[in-house]
Amino acid sequence: MEKYIHEQNLALFKKCLEEPHSDAEREVLLKLLIDEEARVFPPKDIRKPLCLHQQPPLKEQ
Repeated sequence: MEKYIHEQNLALFKKCLEEPHSDAEREVLLKLLIDEEARVFPPKDIRKPLCLHQQPPLKEQ
């Protein structure tokens, strides 16, 4: 869901920058676009267990 919102924000900011705006508004839109482009989404590791608690480490014999 976050990735979808991210992509929609990018599209919206780029579209807004194509329209006429004051210098101040344009500066805010550029900052929003730059900040949004800088967001990084770590890849989801499908191999991670779904269990939320950790198992205790095994004792060495």
